Amino acid sequence: MSKDREKTHLTAKFYVMSMLHRKGVNPFLITGNKKVGDIIIAQNDDTYLTIDVKGALRPLMPLIKYEYRKSDTHYYVFVCYMGKFGDMSVTPEVYIVPSKDIGTLVKKNPEKRIAGIAYKKFKERAQKYKDRWDVFV
Repeated sequence: MSKDREKTHLTAKFYVMSMLHRKGVNPFLITGNKKVGDIIIAQNDDTYLTIDVKGALRPLMPLIKYEYRKSDTHYYVFVCYMGKFGDMSVTPEVYIVPSKDIGTLVKKNPEKRIAGIAYKKFKERAQKYKDRWDVFV
């Protein structure tokens, strides 16, 4: 992973953690090689939610693994800094997508073993997921 991608991914994870804390949710950052996501949220009924965070500096195609996870308790959070990463007055665009819905937003590319879509099309299709922090509360 390049330094810019690594920095963006880490910044996006902490942005999501910060927003969840502000919503009164108690998230935990997951580390390690065989993780179930980037963030885990314990629920009151002994269940948990997991989140994969995908960060982008510019409006680029959001990429996920070809065999992406599909579960009622797993979400993808796409954080895009819209090319203004260093401008602290700009709030990133955030799309919170249940993993079971991800197949309606991305196309699989078997040759490259990834799934993704052009950002403009993603944005059009994903409007109902924009800033949906309420799914975690």
